[in-house]
Amino acid sequence: MAYLGDTSQMLVDTTDVFTTHQKFATPDDVVKWARDVGDANKVGIIITRSDKKNGIRGRNDKLILGCDKGGKYDSSESSTTSASKKCNCPFKIRAAPSTDGSGWKVQKELSQPSQKQQSQPSQKQLSQMSKKLTSQKYLGQFPDHMHPHIVDIADVLEDGNCGFRAVASLLGYTEEGWSIVRRELDEELRNNNNLYEKLFRQDLQVVRDSLVATRWFTIPAMGYLVANRYNVVLVTLGKPSKTFFPMMTSYSSSARFFCIGFVNGNHWVPVNMSKGFPLPEVTADWKKFCSHEAKSWMSNLNGRLQYWNLLNPPVKPLSGVMSVE
Repeated sequence: MAYLGDTSQMLVDTTDVFTTHQKFATPDDVVKWARDVGDANKVGIIITRSDKKNGIRGRNDKLILGCDKGGKYDSSESSTTSASKKCNCPFKIRAAPSTDGSGWKVQKELSQPSQKQQSQPSQKQLSQMSKKLTSQKYLGQFPDHMHPHIVDIADVLEDGNCGFRAVASLLGYTEEGWSIVRRELDEELRNNNNLYEKLFRQDLQVVRDSLVATRWFTIPAMGYLVANRYNVVLVTLGKPSKTFFPMMTSYSSSARFFCIGFVNGNHWVPVNMSKGFPLPEVTADWKKFCSHEAKSWMSNLNGRLQYWNLLNPPVKPLSGVMSVE
């Protein structure tokens, strides 16, 4: 609910401090009370209108107070101190005599005054600030050539389910949907058992056990399962950096790209990437066991795979013998 007239002015909610059931003997007493409250809360109070009942229809006793930062900034007055304070603050308090003649009362606060202090950030602002701090914390753990393509990095709870939390977050479940992801990946494993028997071989039971128990999200096994279950392209950044295409469906131009990063040697985080970011290599087993239709993923996205190699050429082994004296 903050409004910035300039970077030093913000609207903050001070409804409580300007709310009163007190009755005042005169309009001057209302003004004194409002200014005392304003001074205590760093709000300058001025009289914006004062009417007296004079027999004209609709003309009754009333008093309207406003913020001294009300009105719009006038650049022609920029040399004055008052001009620099204007931030179009809409704050108004209306006061009028009570109907029973017991004194003046504050009838209504029309909006919030501007203060020289920072308001509480919104949930969206807090989320953005959190992602910025997380990005700064983890960015250096990803390949340098990918830094320009990383929009932001979120974080999830470190409780042994972080990989599943990261995927749940990217799916839109929020990270608390991690148990749903575990269950759905277990269903994927059982529904396509023939494929995974060939892919995981003697490790099939280990993978199955890791889904029903609180065990870590391991690559490459979980990469294959996520890509196949949700028909997404899953990219892992860090150690290892890999691309996992779906293995049983043909290429789709509307497919979603998910990216998760491995940090601190034990933690997965969701990473938001820019459109068209480079894709690291696929695994040898993906090439070996994918269906004929699935090979269209590589052919259609080969440019992005080559883009990765262009930015991160493989290190060639040194030839000959080098001696150091």
